[in-house]
Amino acid sequence: MYFLFLLFSAVCINEVMSNPLGSGGVGSPEDRNEFVEIFNIGPDAVDLGGWQITDLDAVDEIIPFYELLQDSNTILLPGEFALVMDPEYSDSGENYMPYGIPTCVLLTVDNTTIGNELSTTDPIALISPEGDTVSTYYNTLNPGDGISVERVYPYNGDVPENWRSCEDISGSTPGRENSVYASPDFVLDSLWVNGNTVFILLFNPHETELSGTVEVFNDENRNGILDEGELIDSFVLAGVSEDSLCQINFSLSSEGFYVLGFDLIEGTIFRRVRIGEGISDIIINEIMFAPAGHPEWVELFNRSAYDVSLDFFLLDSESAGGIEVLPGGYVLISSDSVAFLGYYGVITASILQMDLSFSNNGDSVFLFDENGFILDKVVYSGDQTDGNYSLERINPDISSDNSTNWGQSVSEGGTPGAVNSVFAEYKRTDVALAVTPRHFTPDGDGEDEMSVISFNLPYLRNEVTLQIYDRRGHLLLENTQVYGGERGEWIWDGKDRRGETVSTGLYVVFLLIEDADGGKRSSEKAVVSVGR
Repeated sequence: MYFLFLLFSAVCINEVMSNPLGSGGVGSPEDRNEFVEIFNIGPDAVDLGGWQITDLDAVDEIIPFYELLQDSNTILLPGEFALVMDPEYSDSGENYMPYGIPTCVLLTVDNTTIGNELSTTDPIALISPEGDTVSTYYNTLNPGDGISVERVYPYNGDVPENWRSCEDISGSTPGRENSVYASPDFVLDSLWVNGNTVFILLFNPHETELSGTVEVFNDENRNGILDEGELIDSFVLAGVSEDSLCQINFSLSSEGFYVLGFDLIEGTIFRRVRIGEGISDIIINEIMFAPAGHPEWVELFNRSAYDVSLDFFLLDSESAGGIEVLPGGYVLISSDSVAFLGYYGVITASILQMDLSFSNNGDSVFLFDENGFILDKVVYSGDQTDGNYSLERINPDISSDNSTNWGQSVSEGGTPGAVNSVFAEYKRTDVALAVTPRHFTPDGDGEDEMSVISFNLPYLRNEVTLQIYDRRGHLLLENTQVYGGERGEWIWDGKDRRGETVSTGLYVVFLLIEDADGGKRSSEKAVVSVGR
């Protein structure tokens, strides 16, 4: 009803001051400083002469405010504002003329409908000379003394959600653009990924058609600015009707973790997506789930080359907002920061206090961003560490889902705010089978404890068998599992199938990959040395 009514109307009630600052009573500020602002939303000039305004108690005719401005008239041009003010506005007294003489069309009434101490619950209607109700205001919102109620978007209906309390420092914006003005825009309804393609549903919640261009960017440098060189695609959307959805989709060239910026008609929003096995900038890096004499904690790590600002929350815990993490920087989350520092002393990392409750027998740790997107997750079992030893991530560039990418800290207490003691260097290469480092020493000194074995995955579903042989050809260890994606990793801790550390020497890594959906296969081998 209101939508049709406004669509064919040239003017609308745009702002209402029903509770001016000051005392009440006849001739008081609350009496003489009330106003109603009218805005011309049409393409043509409108003569407001002969129009009426009512609060349903009385109906008054709108006339020029000659006493306030000698050359005042009733002609309202397109995009102009008009103020209907109390006839006594210019009388002296408390809060004398608080709005000055606004530079707009100044109007008053031939009686006291505007200025008879409007209640914040009074309805107001604007009536044309033909007797049609052209615009209405009815809102129970009470913004407080000296604060007006403003229309958010003139072309939307008179519905309650299209009105808000004025946010201007003066309390009102008579004769100028509303402080809460916002053009209608799409909202992001949903987002999903299928393969390398991202699908977006945009929703038009407004009582008007929307048309415009939507651009999608990849915020590679994580600066929250949509740079020209980061543009992925541009979409022209025309005539999207009210309460309807439209779909756009685009493809991303490679597996990875992306921060996408959507430049809509009037605003910008950011969302994170994961293609394939892409790993988040901020990851879970270390977990102390079975401490002794100090509280539980989790360590987050920024594995990217850029500063990251993050609003996040952990499963079964509260949220934390606006956390700034430098490249290679850590954030510690503890259930008791004072007790944490009492045990570890000075830590060169940010420490946040949040409620944590990890099970010693096994649990799941999920890290979400502010939109509910899963940044990272870790599922651990109680037998992965001894008491008071932390569970450390071996390499931040390998997925947390890879069970071989986690190991017990070398020393009790773990390594909060520092490089993990079981860290192993690893960089992706195009080599079919790579071992990093080629020489490692699993001797418990916290250096080169692990070796990362990485390999290309040639098929859609890959059944991968990794075997470790000694120089005499004896099979020491074998692991078989199914992988998807472009590349896989398996981390060797230098132990054989019995869990005993192998002796110093050279070992052969043999890789066999079979297509889990067919008979194709490929094989590679590499050499790694263990011990000093």
